[in-house]
Amino acid sequence: QVDRARDIVKALLEFSRQSDFSIRRHSFRKLVETTLMLIKGDIPSNIDLDIQMDDEVYGFFDFNRMQQVLLNLIINSTHAMIAGGRLTIEGFEEKGSGMFIFKVADTGAGIPSENLNRIFDPFFTTKEVGKGSGLGLSIIHGIIEKHKGRIKVDSRVNTGTTFSIFLPLQPEV
Repeated sequence: QVDRARDIVKALLEFSRQSDFSIRRHSFRKLVETTLMLIKGDIPSNIDLDIQMDDEVYGFFDFNRMQQVLLNLIINSTHAMIAGGRLTIEGFEEKGSGMFIFKVADTGAGIPSENLNRIFDPFFTTKEVGKGSGLGLSIIHGIIEKHKGRIKVDSRVNTGTTFSIFLPLQPEV
């Protein structure tokens, strides 16, 4: 338990440290493991976690900022699965496209079609007052754009939501 607490504190300190924007080659598995260490206790027991990736999956990204993206998507997914479900995190290199792709999918409530075009707007939220600021997805969108990437969302009410993040495999020079 002491080792686990030490690892959590270390991860929190690394996550909170302000740093310059720095795109480097990182292991996606390490990003996922480090992020999950921060919030593993906050994922309800009725949510099954499914990690789908090889050990040798790498992408070019700013580690701390991409951790913020992943953290926010995981938290949003768990909030969408009040009755439980499956949270899937997947990462892979799309052959021939020059893109590293990762997905965060849930089997939750889904996003109504009338809200899909607004989810990245600052301060847009469907949560109760005091339960969310509506800034999370807006910040994610900005981080992905800064990486010269793009984000796509597929959602169906009562079926679930998948966020797909596409990042260049090589940093722009």
